[in-house]
Amino acid sequence: MCDFHSIAVRADGAIAHVNSNSHSEAVSKAGWMENEPHKRKRFVECEWDGKGAYPGAEKITRFDKDDGLTVKQKSVIDRHYSNLAKALAGDIKALEYFEALDHRDVLDRFFAKNSDKPDLITGFLCDKDKISALVVRLEKEGGGNSASGNSSTAASSGNSSKAASSGYSSKAASSGDYSTAASSGDCSTAASSGDYSKAEAMGEHTIAMVAGTNGRVKTGEKGCFALVYWNDKQKRNRVVTGHVGEDGIKADTWYQVDSDGRLVEAK
Repeated sequence: MCDFHSIAVRADGAIAHVNSNSHSEAVSKAGWMENEPHKRKRFVECEWDGKGAYPGAEKITRFDKDDGLTVKQKSVIDRHYSNLAKALAGDIKALEYFEALDHRDVLDRFFAKNSDKPDLITGFLCDKDKISALVVRLEKEGGGNSASGNSSTAASSGNSSKAASSGYSSKAASSGDYSTAASSGDCSTAASSGDYSKAEAMGEHTIAMVAGTNGRVKTGEKGCFALVYWNDKQKRNRVVTGHVGEDGIKADTWYQVDSDGRLVEAK
């Protein structure tokens, strides 16, 4: 994982980025023309490791002193990297800024930095306050652990509990050991808390998370997931992330973490 988060910023404030954090790849992917010698730069290159206090745009940007930064560039760079500092510190709103831009390298760093805080990670993957309130309401009503329709939500609590939802951008959450959460529909989310739990999110761009050890997850095409495991040597919880289409991770396949902290297909 790269220690620096790198972007290129055009004079009009447009941002180019790839998750490998290569400036040249980002510019090529964006289809921008390269800078030319002895001419005002079309874009500037920025990078910062997100450690400590944000030092300001001028300190993390390569630019010609004669040209300087445009007002728009400075504003965009300051906003972007201020959000990076907040996101790595656990600010969910700032993290959602990078999720919207599909800057997965920042999400991976967030998971790694906060691997001993599964509740914080679950709070990002699923709207924890809304889900918690819904669980309380459903328990009072004595049911409602399934839902259908766009943006629908299902929640359940208790050992071996189950929650299922279907529809675009739906959410399913369950709590308790051996619990199960399942959602279907593009951009849907499934999250489970409790040991030996399962989370399954079917459809494109889906997210699955188990905030408990010995969990199993499955997502669809272009999906991503996170699993918690106990690192006995470090005596702490850690989080492993997977992205469908990268490092051999396949869609519609159950995954778990082995004793060495590696993602493997569940048996």
